[in-house]
Amino acid sequence: PMGSKRYGMAAAVVGGLLYALGGYDGSSVWSSCEVYDPASEGWRAVAPMGSKRSDMAAAVVGGLLYALGGQDDSGKSSCEVYDPASNSWRAIAPMGSKRQYLAAAVVSIG
Repeated sequence: PMGSKRYGMAAAVVGGLLYALGGYDGSSVWSSCEVYDPASEGWRAVAPMGSKRSDMAAAVVGGLLYALGGQDDSGKSSCEVYDPASNSWRAIAPMGSKRQYLAAAVVSIG
């Protein structure tokens, strides 16, 4: 099991590892993130996001994990990117409007 119960979280795979981001446990919105390693069949905590988010989208581009929008007490336009190599998050440019319950997809052409 994960270390924290959560729903409304986002999940994505980077380098064969499954990341669970943010979410809600019924009383609190989380900034925490956990990663599952199928080889060891275990979860471990990684650096938390800079802000609490549930109902966000996540996507992976170039080995970096993006957390987009979501909500805490209201919708968010802010976005963050996680670098697994440095175990760190940084804010990136926000979206033009607040979005929650959104989805993201990555399309590769060529």
